[in-house]
Amino acid sequence: MKRTVKRLSKLPWLPICFILLVVIFFSIRLVITYDSAHYLNYVAIFENNAPTSSWDIVRGPIFPVIIFSFNILFGKTGTGFLVGMFLFYLLFVLFCYKICQKIFFHYKHKTIIQNTILAILCLNPLIFGYFHTMLTEFIAITITTINIFIAFKWLNCDVHRKSHLILYSLYFALNLIICYHLKQPYIIIAFIPLLVASIISIANHHTIKNIIYRISTILISILLLFISIFIWNVVLENMGANTTTGRDSSSLLSHQILQAFQINHDFNNDGENDQISTPESIGILSNNFFSNPLEIMRIYIGNYCGLSSICTINSNDGVNYSSTLNPAGLETFENSIIAYRPYENAPNIFPMPEKLYSLASEYGESSNRSIFAIIFGKLGKPTNLLFKFSIFMCFPALIVLFIFRIKYKNKKHSSLFHLSTLLLLTSFAHLAISSGLGLIIDRYAIEIFVPSALGILGTASYCRLVFVKKPKKHIIAPTKGNKNA
Repeated sequence: MKRTVKRLSKLPWLPICFILLVVIFFSIRLVITYDSAHYLNYVAIFENNAPTSSWDIVRGPIFPVIIFSFNILFGKTGTGFLVGMFLFYLLFVLFCYKICQKIFFHYKHKTIIQNTILAILCLNPLIFGYFHTMLTEFIAITITTINIFIAFKWLNCDVHRKSHLILYSLYFALNLIICYHLKQPYIIIAFIPLLVASIISIANHHTIKNIIYRISTILISILLLFISIFIWNVVLENMGANTTTGRDSSSLLSHQILQAFQINHDFNNDGENDQISTPESIGILSNNFFSNPLEIMRIYIGNYCGLSSICTINSNDGVNYSSTLNPAGLETFENSIIAYRPYENAPNIFPMPEKLYSLASEYGESSNRSIFAIIFGKLGKPTNLLFKFSIFMCFPALIVLFIFRIKYKNKKHSSLFHLSTLLLLTSFAHLAISSGLGLIIDRYAIEIFVPSALGILGTASYCRLVFVKKPKKHIIAPTKGNKNA
C-alpha cells in the first residue's frame, strides 16, 4: 500500500489535472441567452455593421469590447469564445487556490483538503455553467476573487515601498472603472474590498502616512471613476445615442430604490411617475420607513431571502421582481434556467427574435451532450443547496468570526481573520446593497457564491485555531533510574 502511495505521489499531477480540465471544459457547449444577443448588437457597432446611435446607454462598453476581442483573437465561434472564457477560468482557479492555501495552512493534510475544496467550488455546475454562458457573470466571478486576494495582500503592504504602493493604487483605480463599465452593480465587488482593506490597515497601523495613503487611494479611485463616467457620456453623445430615455444609471437607480420596496409615488397626481433623483428616492423611502418600519423591514428581508434563493420570487412585468416569502426548497430561479442550460439536451441558443438570432447563430453548436455535461446536470440539487447555504449563512458566519475575535483576543492568526473578514464582508455588502436595490434574482449573487463559501470555511478554520488548545506535553518526573528524564 505504501509503495502504491509513493508511486502515485511521484506522478506529474499538475499536467494531468490541467489536461483533464481542458477536456472537461471544452466538452461543454457555449450558451447564448437573450441578453447575450443584445450585447452582440453592440459588437456589431465595432464591426461597422450597426449605427453608433443604436447603443443603449445603460450598457457599459467593457463586455462588448471583450466579446469583440475574443472574436479577433480566437475566432467568431462558440469554441473560440470558450478559449477566452477558459483564460478567465484559469485565473479564477489560481486565486481560489491561493485563498485556500491561506485558509488551510495549519491542517495536517492541508494539500488534500485544499484540492478537495478547490474541486468542489471550481468544478460545481453553477460556476462551471456561468463560465460557459456569454454573460458578464464569468468575468464578475473572476474579478471578485482576484479583488479580495489583492486587497488582502494590500492591507499589509509597507507604505515605504513606493513602487508597490503605486501599482496597488493603479490596480484599484482601474478595477473600479472596469467593474462599473462592465455592469454598474459590479462597483460593489470593486469598492468593498478596497474599503474594508483600508479600514483594517488603518486600524492596525494608524500612522499619519498610512492613513493618508489609504484614504487618498480611495478618493483618487472614486475621482477617476467619475472622470471615466463623464468621458463615456461624452462619447455616447458624440455617437448619437439617445440619452433622454430615462435608462441612464442615475434615473434607473432612483426608480430601482422605490421599486425594491414596492413604493408607488405619483408626483403629478396623474398616475405617472416623472424621472426623479436618487436623493428624492431615498427621502421617500425614509418617510415610508418611519411611517411603517415593519413593512419595509419585511420587504427587505424578503428581498434578501429571494436573492439567496431561500424564497421564491415573482414578477408582473418580467422586469421588477418581489419575494413571495414562500420556501424555494432545492430549486433556484435564473441559476437553473441559465447556468444549467449547457448540460441540457437543447439548442445552445435561447429563443429570441430573428434579428437577434442572426447575430447569435455564428456561435451555434450541436445539441449533443458530452458525458461530463450529463454528470454536471445530475449534480444540480446538491449544488443549489451549497449555493443557498453559502449565500444565506455569510452574515451569521461574519458574526461568529467577530465574536471569536473579541472573546479570545487572539492576535496570532490575524492574517486568517483579515482574509475571512474580507471574504464575508464583501459577500454580505453585495447581498445587503443588492437587496436594498431590488436586485433579487439569484443570478445576481453568483459572483459572491465562492467568496461566501470560502469565508465560512475561513471562519471555521480561524475558530479552530483560537479555540482548540494544543495538548500539553506530558513531563515525566526524573527518578533515580532515569536521571536524565
